Amino acid sequence: MNGWAIVDRSTVLFERTRNMIAQVTPAKKGDLTLISKHIRLKSRDDQMLLMVYLVACLIPDIPHVISVLSGEKGASKTTTMKKIRKLIDPAIKETMVLPKSIDELTLQLSKNYMPSYDNIDHLTHEISDILCMAATGGGISKRELYTNEGEVILTFLRCVVLNGINTVVSRPDIVDRSVISELERIEKYERKDEASLWKEFEVDRPLFYVRETNLKTLSRTNKTGYDYVPKPPISEIIRKQNTVNEAANSELFLPMAPDKRNPSRWSKACRSSA
Repeated sequence: MNGWAIVDRSTVLFERTRNMIAQVTPAKKGDLTLISKHIRLKSRDDQMLLMVYLVACLIPDIPHVISVLSGEKGASKTTTMKKIRKLIDPAIKETMVLPKSIDELTLQLSKNYMPSYDNIDHLTHEISDILCMAATGGGISKRELYTNEGEVILTFLRCVVLNGINTVVSRPDIVDRSVISELERIEKYERKDEASLWKEFEVDRPLFYVRETNLKTLSRTNKTGYDYVPKPPISEIIRKQNTVNEAANSELFLPMAPDKRNPSRWSKACRSSA
């Protein structure tokens, strides 16, 4: 595989759900680090993790961590979530309210590649279990409507994004599958009107995407040593980080490992010298 190309006809069959809209057309040149211009995270480590997460999200057949955005009022949590979704899975309805019904939640997960749930206070055990399943891959079986023996199976492997003022994940199983990033509060003198903010973002969006696509292409070659054997989510994203190191060939990306002081949450990465 050498790079990418836009073709008039494809051998791949695509399914378009009602919430999907067209992805932006990539530019010829770009820069992955442009994301730091539009998304303000408190630490450089978290900024690096976000970029790696976005690259990994473009590969649909591996487990993905759950991205949890936290921050105080005025930290632009909802806007940040919308930007992340625009980059990976553009949608008519970019953010959603987390449903209380398991049936409704599984339907949303089956129809949205990057389901993004806004302003969450807490997660029930049942909801937490379904989100864990969505991160690592799974599905549920339901009785087909108006039948006694008919069966409908909903399967999903999704890039879930959550946000809230407080850290919304607490159970060990979902914490183990999450990367928790803290957003920096936007001061009043730094704030922009909605029209200007989105105009600037749309100018850079094609530039970001082409760089990300190139990294994805490189990461899937034998040169990087990447394979398709499913791994635990945290192990997989660490593996992806080191793949991006080689593909990007940039000092911005350094080899990393889970934080030994808090190996399950991993919200801040330990770095070693290159």
